[in-house]
Amino acid sequence: MVNYYNCPDRARNALLKQAHGLWRHLMILLAACLFISNPGVSQTTTLGYYVPCSPPICAAPTHPTCENPYGSVTVINPPAGSGYYYSIDGGPFQASAYFGKLEPGYHYIRVRKGYDGCISYPTKVYINPRPYIPAAPTCVVTTHPTCDKPYGSVTVTNPPAGSGYYYSIDNGPFQASPYFGYLQPGYHYIRVRKGYHGCPSYPTKVYIYPVPSKPYVHVTAGPSYCHYNVPTVRITATASGGSGTGYTYVFTRPDGSTFADADGVIEVTQPGTYRVVVTDSRGCKAYGSVTPYFVPCKPYAGCSPGYWKNHHSSWCDKYDPSSSFFGVFNTYGNTGGLSSSLTLDGALNTGGGGYAALARQATAALLNACNYGVNYPYTEYQIKTAVISAFRYGTATLGGKYYGSVEALKNELDRANNLGCPLNGPNNATSTNIESSIAEEGIHKGLNTAIDISAYPNPYTESASINFTVQSGGEYTLFVHDLNGRVVQELGTGIAEAGKSYGFILDTDLPAGLYIARLKIGNETKAIRIMRRK
Repeated sequence: MVNYYNCPDRARNALLKQAHGLWRHLMILLAACLFISNPGVSQTTTLGYYVPCSPPICAAPTHPTCENPYGSVTVINPPAGSGYYYSIDGGPFQASAYFGKLEPGYHYIRVRKGYDGCISYPTKVYINPRPYIPAAPTCVVTTHPTCDKPYGSVTVTNPPAGSGYYYSIDNGPFQASPYFGYLQPGYHYIRVRKGYHGCPSYPTKVYIYPVPSKPYVHVTAGPSYCHYNVPTVRITATASGGSGTGYTYVFTRPDGSTFADADGVIEVTQPGTYRVVVTDSRGCKAYGSVTPYFVPCKPYAGCSPGYWKNHHSSWCDKYDPSSSFFGVFNTYGNTGGLSSSLTLDGALNTGGGGYAALARQATAALLNACNYGVNYPYTEYQIKTAVISAFRYGTATLGGKYYGSVEALKNELDRANNLGCPLNGPNNATSTNIESSIAEEGIHKGLNTAIDISAYPNPYTESASINFTVQSGGEYTLFVHDLNGRVVQELGTGIAEAGKSYGFILDTDLPAGLYIARLKIGNETKAIRIMRRK
């Protein structure tokens, strides 16, 4: 019996490469010699000569996958634990039959029996290339949430739809459509795959913006006031939040018509509900509405110069018949040919046209404007300004209208002074009756150059309005107190404009009795007494 060895002797290994026939004859000759020289050797003795050992019979490779770029080889025969050692690609021998992290291509495995045994011929094993992994998506169109839609979306445009690719987001299932909607804000990861079973690409990271915050609008309606004897209310829309910039306001009137306003402040005269839409710089919208309350304006009235000439008792406390006309109307020495010592009563009694007629109508107009019982179309300030301008320059502006001559201004005052006189008795009541005293105070107490405040009717049974006009605008408060100083009604707070008339309705639930209405604006405070009767 002949054993085959794969000995590491280089000389013998070179000899082993001779033809098998020659080798066999040489071994037989050598055996005969040995037997003759050693007749004690048994004829059954096996003579060994060196031949290569068999290579590994079985080696099982694994190949790269989409997720793992490497392959591996496990030698199955001779198996691990059978006394063999294993080597790959000329590397060191090891007891483990496993070789991992192999690059694609050919690899050569050898085995060795024992630690110093013979080495087998190599077994060639092939590791397949890694499957095709497409490039990550390179063009992704992202839409972001809006105030009205709290979701974003992603559309992959490269590789495009219809090119054989499938698409996945956030490790979800692959789909043929490159569109993904209803995405929450935050990061998302897009992968593509060639074909239905191909490898997925590396991810492309996209970001969906947070949902923008919506703006807020606060809409308020101010107190009713009379503007050219038309009940008017100022509506103010104040926006906040959202982007914080670029607010625009669009109002809708009760009749359905719309108009834009850059500041959110409008003056309205039409009863009903007003709606406003505020849009910020990002296009986010806020909605608000308010229904203003209008206080009816009394009809315009005016008493003629003849009435004031004959009813000195109806004059306001601030003017006296003996007061200097040019002291009240400071024309800076421009008397228009009239006496510089002219009094108000003298102006009412003067005859003729021109400046004399203007002085007559101007005095009546001033007395009308200062009397609460007369709802005159112009204020004292407007009248004085126009008359002084006419005396100095021959022209004037009154109530926003231009008058190009003294005659034109006189005619307008004459018209206003003949609108109808509502006064049936003296303006300054002399009776000691408590109701007359209260009425007198309600008419006169607040009238001066800073604040005009009054109540009408006063005393009242069902309802009454408190009206005021200021010649210097500013922030105001208007409260009603009982005689113990407690606030029983807050009529209004806000910003009053100079020259505008503001009206408020007293609470009809107030018990009968005396009350104090106190108006404070800036550093000025005025109060009037009001009586409620059953």
